[in-house]
Amino acid sequence: MSIIVIHPRTMEMVLYTKGADGAVFGRLRKAASKEEEDMRTVTLDHINSFAKKGLRTLAVAYKPVEQAEYNQFISKFREASTLLEGRAEAISRVCSSIEQGLILLGGTGVEDKLQEAVPEVLSSFRRAGIVVWVLTGDKQETAVSIGYSSGVYSRDARLLNLRTGSLAETRDRLNQLLECSATVQVGFSQTVLRW
Repeated sequence: MSIIVIHPRTMEMVLYTKGADGAVFGRLRKAASKEEEDMRTVTLDHINSFAKKGLRTLAVAYKPVEQAEYNQFISKFREASTLLEGRAEAISRVCSSIEQGLILLGGTGVEDKLQEAVPEVLSSFRRAGIVVWVLTGDKQETAVSIGYSSGVYSRDARLLNLRTGSLAETRDRLNQLLECSATVQVGFSQTVLRW
């Protein structure tokens, strides 16, 4: 998610963006110095440390935007916004085009507390024989930590990792795991999927 702001006195435009570290780091400019490269390494270490503690993580970056680049972006954005078909994809492409060449500002880790009684409710589900799956877009480390704190799975749970690169690969792998689970007693043994 990005925003372009204009400084009220200097009229300089700056794009600020925040998002998952994988998305933001993939849009960074080539490091201009050893110091900038070291900052990336340290920031990624911090983000991973935050995730292992169960914190929601984000990377934050910026870039100066010249008037000509802004004008071109606005023109393409308006054009994409008027499409009758493929509007969302076109807007996404246009936004992605300006979110390139970013400079890393840092990373954040924010606690996202569980709602009351979540561990107790999930425990009741398991006692009733209801299988609970974890499906998340979080970093794996965050998902694991939240899974433990919420009681989705216990410290002795057998965790199966599913990491894929495409929808088809995900579908095939899930089907394989579901076929295997038909022969595995699920319930109190807690076979849990995470990816």
